Amino acid sequence: MNHYSNAMGQIYLYNSLDTKKNIIRASGKLRDILPEYDFSKAVLLNNGNRIDPDFIVGDDDSVFIRAVPGSTV
Repeated sequence: MNHYSNAMGQIYLYNSLDTKKNIIRASGKLRDILPEYDFSKAVLLNNGNRIDPDFIVGDDDSVFIRAVPGSTV
């Protein structure tokens, strides 16, 4: 088992409706990690559950952000 002190969660960022993605390794509040991102036009999931931009990404999290046309509200 590997343990390392600077482990980070993974954020899979899909900026369009296709399968192209960026993978970001980070920990902290999503809003702080991606300050310029328009979360009002995206679906955010962690472990299959919908989350909001104030979610704090932890070491074992896999967050999926999918941009969608229009607003998700």
